[in-house]
Amino acid sequence: MTYLLPLAVLAGIALYLLTPDERRRLFRATADAAGGLLRDALRAGPEDEPFRTALRARTRWAAAVPAIVLLNVAVFVRAAWAPGSLADPAALIAWGANYAPVTTSGEWWRVLTAPFLHHGPLHLLATLAGLVPLGLILERWIGSAAFAALYLGAGVIAALVGLSAAPVDVVAGAGGAVLGVYGLLAACALWALVRRPPFRVPIRIVRTVAVNGALFLLYTVLDGSLGIEAALAGFATGFAGGMALARGVSAAKPPVRRVAAAAAAAVVIAVVSAIPLRGLVNVLPELERAAAFEARTAAAYAEAVGEFRKGWTSGDELASLIDGTILPELDAARVRLQALGKVPPEHQPLIAAAAEYFELREQAWRRRSEALRTANLRKLQDAERLERTALEAFGRMRAG
Repeated sequence: MTYLLPLAVLAGIALYLLTPDERRRLFRATADAAGGLLRDALRAGPEDEPFRTALRARTRWAAAVPAIVLLNVAVFVRAAWAPGSLADPAALIAWGANYAPVTTSGEWWRVLTAPFLHHGPLHLLATLAGLVPLGLILERWIGSAAFAALYLGAGVIAALVGLSAAPVDVVAGAGGAVLGVYGLLAACALWALVRRPPFRVPIRIVRTVAVNGALFLLYTVLDGSLGIEAALAGFATGFAGGMALARGVSAAKPPVRRVAAAAAAAVVIAVVSAIPLRGLVNVLPELERAAAFEARTAAAYAEAVGEFRKGWTSGDELASLIDGTILPELDAARVRLQALGKVPPEHQPLIAAAAEYFELREQAWRRRSEALRTANLRKLQDAERLERTALEAFGRMRAG
């Protein structure tokens, strides 16, 4: 079963990247390799017994990794059957993905839910391929409580770093947490050089972990949903936590007080990392309101102009529509935009374009009102020129 996950991930990557002929050759090679790998995986030789005995002596049954797998699969199945596609960022946000303007405005629980949410079956399979073979070993070696604390800590800190690095990206997935497990592996390997464990890891298991890990990393790079900053944060958290937790692990599991201290340190780091992120605002709804205002007022004015051309209304009445309705609404929209708090850097050009649009649009409407009241053709031409410039800024605002 261990090898089915990497084979599924590899086949999925081929579907995206390879030509039909290359896919056929890959599937034939994969099928041949699968038979040998499965036969090897099912054949436990005498060299495996010291390793198996040592793991059983440490932790008879793994609890954290199966629970993580079950939760990941359950969330994916439930979300996949719900209305809306998980490829849609709005659907991911609804299910608990990380999005800085939402997360940092009070929904901090998303840094815990996002690592259990995946945007597609390949994403889920890659996560499980990277986690399960290595995770089951390390959990039984250092203990379920220590493993769970490190996994969650790496996932949360990676999520927070990802929010800081890319605040307007919608991010889901356990890539940071799984990389934390590989950071733990690196720490355990270093401590094993200081004091060797009383067994050797069978080459069959090393190969299984290496194949699964390589496919997980390959998918993570190709998918691009986990930024380099978050990836490094997850690995570094796992490594630092592993250096603390795995000290002396060749002799015994880490004591409870050390696990509690590591978990407390992770919480402190997470809180300190979250403080600078507080209050990032989601500007997109306000920009959508501005776009709706432009469409609504333009349509209302066009309708009034139609009546004017038919002689049903006067120029003064058109000017009164501008002064009494359009300009007050425009001013209210601009005030709402100016009242927005901390804007993500990626959205600041949109806010600048919106501010330019509001200023020029107001000038255009006021000049148009004056032209209508005084029947001044030149002012009307100035109003049209300002309107064109305002709508250019409007287009830049909408580009986001």
